[in-house]
Parts: sequence; C-alpha cells; structure tokens
Amino acid sequence: VSAWFAVTTNVPKPVIVNPGPQRAMVGLPFQLPLDVTSDSLPTITVAGLPTGLSYIASTKTIAGAPTVSVTNRTVTVTAKNVNKTSATETFTMTVDPLPAWAQGNFNGWFGGAAGNGPISGDVTAQGKVSGKLSSLGTNYTFSAASYARRDGDGAFWVTATASVAKVSMPLTLAVRNSAGVVPPNLSIADVWFAVTADGDPDAALWRNVWKDAGMAAVATNYTGYYTATLPGTNEYGSGYLLFTVDKSGGVKTTGKLADGTAVSLSGVLILDEAGRVFAVLYTAPAAYKGGGFFGVAEFFKTGVGAKVIVRLLDGEPFV
Repeated sequence: VSAWFAVTTNVPKPVIVNPGPQRAMVGLPFQLPLDVTSDSLPTITVAGLPTGLSYIASTKTIAGAPTVSVTNRTVTVTAKNVNKTSATETFTMTVDPLPAWAQGNFNGWFGGAAGNGPISGDVTAQGKVSGKLSSLGTNYTFSAASYARRDGDGAFWVTATASVAKVSMPLTLAVRNSAGVVPPNLSIADVWFAVTADGDPDAALWRNVWKDAGMAAVATNYTGYYTATLPGTNEYGSGYLLFTVDKSGGVKTTGKLADGTAVSLSGVLILDEAGRVFAVLYTAPAAYKGGGFFGVAEFFKTGVGAKVIVRLLDGEPFV
C-alpha cells in the first residue's frame, strides 16, 4: 500500500469529462456513468436531472427511468475537492415521450399448459405495467415499475411475476407495433410464461384503440344488441348469451349456461392486426369448484348488419 500526501491547498481541482448531449425515453431505464478524476475524494453533485433520474454516488452513475418528457434540459455536474476547489460541467438531456402504441389498455387470451382464460394489462404514460390473468377461478396479478428495455426492432420488453397467494409464475411480455398496421397505434403484446421468450408466445394481447382519434366511427359498426344461442347435444342442454356493444367498444354479456348458471360479464372489443374483432368470454362461478366457462366471440360486419359467432379456443364455433 502506498500513500501520497500533499498540502490541501495544492491539490488540483477535479477533472470532469463532459458526456455530451444525452437522450432517453420515458418508461425505459437509463444509465450514464460519470468520468470524474481527482487527487482526493471529491464530493459530486448533479443538478437539473429529469424526473425519475438520480445520481448514485457509490457508482458515480446517473440512473433511473424518466417519467416526464423534456427537451434539451441542462444538467450540471459539480465536483469539489477537500480544499473546496470545484469543477463544473454541463450537458443537455432530452427525454422522449413513450410512444402512444406502447401505452394504454391491452386485452387478449391465453391457452396451453397454464390453462385457458383472459389476460389484460395496462401501461401508463410513465411506462408502469400492471395486469391480470384468470384461469379456472384463479386470478393472478403482475406488475413492473417500467419497461426493462427496447430491442433493435423497437419492441418494448418487461419481465414480471404473475402471482396469487403463494403461487407464482414468471412472465415475459413484448409490445410491438408493425409498420403499416391500421390503425397506426394498434400494437400487439406477446406473452411467454417464462423468464425468457422461447418459442411461440403463450398469449397475445391487443391494444384498445377505440378511444383513439377516428376510431369511434369504426366502433359504431358493431354497436348494438346481439342474441347468441349455445346449442345443446345429447350430453348437455342449451343456453344463450346476450351481448350489448356500446360506441366506446365496451361489451356487456348476460345469459345462462346449459346448467342454468347465470352469466354476467363485461369486457372490451379486441381489434387485431387482420381487422378481426373479438370479445373474450370468461366466468368461473364458485359452484363450479375450479371449473369455468371460456370462449371467444368474434363479430363480423356483413352487408345487412353485424353478426357474431362465438368460438372455442381452437377456433371451432359453438354458435
């Protein structure tokens, strides 16, 4: 171990390497190490950081996930030596807003080893993620403070844990927006029930676009009341469903299943990238003791009006 000593007044002031203009995005992690050298242990302060970012002294790093967009914000870095001699550098920082297609309400369904059921999620303008999924009477919830990263194709990724009581499972979600999709802010969230995206997604969610500009007129194509029958067979009786679709794309469903169980559901129309329109149907009454009713209602616009066909998960219609 070697040590060098000098008169305090002779210690030169610190040297700060200016990092130059910086760019970040709301809802995405940002990290900027500061290059500061000194003959003593300097005290470093950083002023003017956008909301959501902070300076971590232990690693000399600016880090965090911005929550507010700004343009050319001046950030000031000051380093002081033991003799109170200071050095200052400034740089500008711009934080872009989270794209409209990467935020909002998402709805879809899943099927496979994890069961069958609806899945939904919400992403705030600050990138905070929350959601839920249900299967056979069990409701899981998941959340994340922000997206984790954005890949080279522009998709936003997040890893969370869907849990209920002591049961939990990992979940990876990627939100993507394809060029040329109509409407332009329609996006798809692929979901894998794993810590990494491996193979085909286990679920898909689509962004709710009905409140976007110009979409109210599209929703009116499906506004109205529908009656659907659930025809019986020799093994079970018949039932019926009543759908009410409002001008905001909301769907309310009532009716009775074959065993007389009343159905009362609410949801939203799902518009996919192919222009198809769906509503997810799910209920798990306590009397079913772990069982449930699940299906997808597809709405068709015909020349004389709208028609609804309710399908099982495998696509086979039962209405």
